[in-house]
Amino acid sequence: MDRKWYEKPLRIAALQCNYEEGRTLDVVDKWADAGFNAEQLFHPMAESYTAVYKSETHRGLLVKYLAKARRRGLRVILYLNAHIIEPSNAGRREAWAQRDARGEFYRLYETYDACCVNSAWRDRVFEAIDRIGDLDVDGLFLDGPVVCGSGCFCPACRALFQKEFGEALSEESARLAEFSAGSVDRFMREAHRRFKARKPDGVFYMNFPLLHESCFSMPEALDYNDILGTEGGFMFYGPAQGACLWKPSVNAKISEAAAPGRPRVIFMAADQKPWSWYVHTPVETQLCIASSVANASSIWYGLHGSTALLDTPGGRAAAELMRQLARHEAIYEATQPASSVAVMHSFDTSRHYHSSRQASDFYGGIRQEQGAPGNYLDSLFGFCDALARSSIPFDAVTDLDASAAVLGRYDCIILPTCACLRDAAVEALRDYVRNGGNLIASLDTSLLAGSGQPRADFGLADVFGVSFEGRVTE
Repeated sequence: MDRKWYEKPLRIAALQCNYEEGRTLDVVDKWADAGFNAEQLFHPMAESYTAVYKSETHRGLLVKYLAKARRRGLRVILYLNAHIIEPSNAGRREAWAQRDARGEFYRLYETYDACCVNSAWRDRVFEAIDRIGDLDVDGLFLDGPVVCGSGCFCPACRALFQKEFGEALSEESARLAEFSAGSVDRFMREAHRRFKARKPDGVFYMNFPLLHESCFSMPEALDYNDILGTEGGFMFYGPAQGACLWKPSVNAKISEAAAPGRPRVIFMAADQKPWSWYVHTPVETQLCIASSVANASSIWYGLHGSTALLDTPGGRAAAELMRQLARHEAIYEATQPASSVAVMHSFDTSRHYHSSRQASDFYGGIRQEQGAPGNYLDSLFGFCDALARSSIPFDAVTDLDASAAVLGRYDCIILPTCACLRDAAVEALRDYVRNGGNLIASLDTSLLAGSGQPRADFGLADVFGVSFEGRVTE
């Protein structure tokens, strides 16, 4: 059976602002000449570093741009902001913005208000999606939504929570996470339905919060993501010496484990985050692109300045590798993993336990949390770094699909501080060892249930041959 166009290797270009001084249509040629085969289109609609389609303002230019892109063989996926209130609508924060439990507004990038999927803002987005259906686009990308902090406590969320659960919304509400995830799911399902009604063959996906503590439901979120796209190539947010060089490949591996058979794309910022005009070196650039593609992901390469950045050493290195990938697609497409070692990514631990989170343009800086003896993400990337530096090929598995068929492919599975493991995952790992598999685990792996509630002892105590005394010492 023929695969859909977006199931084949994608080399997606993006220009996340507009400093082209009226030469918007020239950008098409720059992408095509550099070896890209798709664009996530942002810049003709740019308002600073965000973009929302407004037909009365943008349609004329977009029609010309899309026609030229079609002639040059570029697929176009339209960008739609779904996480911040753009500057021109800042005055609508009272009706649209997320708030914390004290009623204060959350701020993203320390600048913008975060929009709430339960507010009147959603109607404005749905109207934009309906109008996008009239354009000759190949897909739609939603940059968001995101739930900030412990959740949104705006008037719309408070009223909806009271209606759904019959109680007042508070930070202590047992169903707060369920409500937040359900709110995102409802919004995304409706956005997906509206776009697919007009563009049934178009691709639809979001900026997927793969390794971030954001309220979303897995695997339900796969229902409205034709592609799993994540910011695995936004680096380094600090001195590169302390960063994990393998961040793109780790994200690609986890994406594959979370959505086997689903197309995947790693978003790479061309620049050294958070400095938008300071482009990565050629080596850093090609390492990120190559490691993503080598792990069966497509690549998104985004400029956060003008297209003049393509004429830097890093920009030229990106174009050189894109053209090489275009010439040799048959060699690397439809590959399958062949490793005998796997590292487990625990979605439950990521949500309920971890003591830090990755820095990101989308989610803000690193936040340290107290109360957990370990650091899940440090442990995860630490093991992956050790394996990579030891030249040991490895895959990822997840606690969402810890089945015998998945685990049984590996001689050894590493559990990097997977503190929160649901009963089904514990039993599957026990069976895996019983059938001859090997486990390596760190710190308090399996000491908590999948919900984050403490167990009296390790769920895998019999497998480890140790018991928890009830205290943690440094």
